[in-house]
Amino acid sequence: MKIRFAAAVLYALVLVLPGKADERGPENLALKAKASASSEYNGQYLARFAIDGVGPAQGGRNDVGHAWCVQGREAADKADFTLEWPEPVIVSELVYFGRTGWSTEECWKEYELYLNGNSTPVAKGQFATLHGPQRIKFPQATVT
Repeated sequence: MKIRFAAAVLYALVLVLPGKADERGPENLALKAKASASSEYNGQYLARFAIDGVGPAQGGRNDVGHAWCVQGREAADKADFTLEWPEPVIVSELVYFGRTGWSTEECWKEYELYLNGNSTPVAKGQFATLHGPQRIKFPQATVT
């Protein structure tokens, strides 16, 4: 699954399968994926930190090692963020948590969501400037 953001900063990513929730909520399939990105700010803001299940507080300036950021100037404020699983998984929703540990204004950019290397996005839109989850629903699909 590939997610392309016009400007990419995030601290948590959750992928869920409908109907598989229990008292703890839906399973976070992102925890089982390998994350990579076309740009990473530095070793303290790697793509894999976006799927570690840790959500830093808003404005807490405590997201080192728990968020992903791009090299803004080098990446021209655009980046690809890719998740890959060793075995196929079924997904139908992505829950985005923008990086708000320093500034809420960093998480409002546009996005496009691509599955399995397809050239047509299954979803695209613009994130709101807010702290907390933002849901992207799309038709259920098996992805690797």
